[in-house]
Amino acid sequence: MNIPPENVAGNLISVFVVSAFSHDASTCLSQDEQVRAGRFKQEQDARRWASYRSALRHILGAILGLAPAKVEFILSPSGKPELPPPFDALHFNLSHCDDLAVIALSNKGPVGIDIESNNRAVDLLECESTFCHPSEVPLLPLDRNERAIALLDLWTAKEAFLKAIGTGLSSPPEDIQIHFEGDSLIAIQRDRASLPVVRLRHPGLKHHSVHLCALRPIDSIEILTGLP
Repeated sequence: MNIPPENVAGNLISVFVVSAFSHDASTCLSQDEQVRAGRFKQEQDARRWASYRSALRHILGAILGLAPAKVEFILSPSGKPELPPPFDALHFNLSHCDDLAVIALSNKGPVGIDIESNNRAVDLLECESTFCHPSEVPLLPLDRNERAIALLDLWTAKEAFLKAIGTGLSSPPEDIQIHFEGDSLIAIQRDRASLPVVRLRHPGLKHHSVHLCALRPIDSIEILTGLP
């Protein structure tokens, strides 16, 4: 499979929706990855992590024309996994929640994606001060269930933004303002240009909040299920 080359106009972002344990993860992980998987206290968590890392290798390998085991990773100064030259024009980001993962790909610049289950929304109630910008709180619904879902959407949108800019949660999420316009959002951070954030809707994601952010304007998004 291929994504559009760099000289093709427009920022097409491919998003893969991958279920845990959908393939054998034992044959392509590096020794370091196997060690990392072994650090999880729960075997189920270790198997999930290995499954998603293997899925990432299969997807990148299919695009780059490499065997999954031959895909190499480096870390950015902020610790974000990247591809080394000559493959560094391809940007990716992975997020997972329980038995589902989403993997975003773009060759037009860094991307960030985040997924959370709607079941976790209630956990964010009463946590507004820890991640909401002061301007966002008065706009939250008063109904408890609606407020929980709105908070979850704010959280995943901010996570996607912070992953796209490469800082992760080392940057305070409460410094980011999210402006909702349907499924199209704008994320604004002090001293940084605003960035588009998009809510992803797909039958396989109907019980989740999933947001995608990119450093370049997003022209189109394709959502693919399973591995290539």
